[in-house]
Amino acid sequence: MKVFSYFDPVPDINSSEEAQLASLWRRSWAASEFVPVMLTHQIVQSHPKFAEYDALVRSFPTVNPPGYDLACWHRWLALDMAGGGLMTDYDVICRAFSPELLQFPDPITILDRGGVPCAVYVTAAGARQLVDDILSFPHKHDGKHYSDMFFFQAKGYPRAGSLTAPYDSPDFPTAPAVHFSHRDCGTLAPNHARFIVVRKEMADIFFTPESIVASGIDKINLRPEIG
Repeated sequence: MKVFSYFDPVPDINSSEEAQLASLWRRSWAASEFVPVMLTHQIVQSHPKFAEYDALVRSFPTVNPPGYDLACWHRWLALDMAGGGLMTDYDVICRAFSPELLQFPDPITILDRGGVPCAVYVTAAGARQLVDDILSFPHKHDGKHYSDMFFFQAKGYPRAGSLTAPYDSPDFPTAPAVHFSHRDCGTLAPNHARFIVVRKEMADIFFTPESIVASGIDKINLRPEIG
C-alpha cells in the first residue's frame, strides 16, 4: 500500500534538513511495508481545478514563511490527483502501522486526535470531496492567519486519533505513528534539527543495537528527562 507525503521547498526553511527528515519518513514507512511516494507541485498544476483552488488559497493570510501554508493547501490537490489514500506530513514517522488500521466507514478520516491534518486517509471519492469542500467552505479568519488545519478543525471530519500521537504526548513511544511537528520539537528539543530528534527518539527503527553506539546517537541529550 502507498503512503503519500508532499514536498515543495520553502525558501526560509532549511531544505537540507527537511530532505533528511523526508528520508527518515521514507525509511520508517517502508520498514512497515508501505510504499512511500513524495508528491510535488508538478502534479498539483495538472489538477483540473488548480486555477480556481490556487487563487482561493493564495488569498488566505499567513504568519508562516512564504510558501509554507500554500504547500499545505496544495497537497490536497496532489492527493486527489494520486487517487486518494493515506497522506501524512513527512514529519509523521511510522513505528508500527499497517494497512489493516485504515478501515473506516467515512470517505475522509483524520488520524490525529487534535484534528491536525498531519495524517489523513481519504478514499478516491473522499479526495474529490475534500477539494470541493475547500472550494465551497465559508472560510472565516481573523485577517492574520488561516491554514488548512483551521479548515479541517472547523469542518469536523471524523477522527481516528489513536493512530498518530504528537511528540509532546506521553504515549508517543507506543503510538503507531508519531508527529514530530515544528512546534513540539522547537519546544522540547530547541537546540537540535528535527531529523536529529527523530533519529534519537526512534533509534530502534533506524539503528541496530550495535550501530546505535557507533553512531553516537545515544549520547545526544534532547531534553532533561532523556538520557
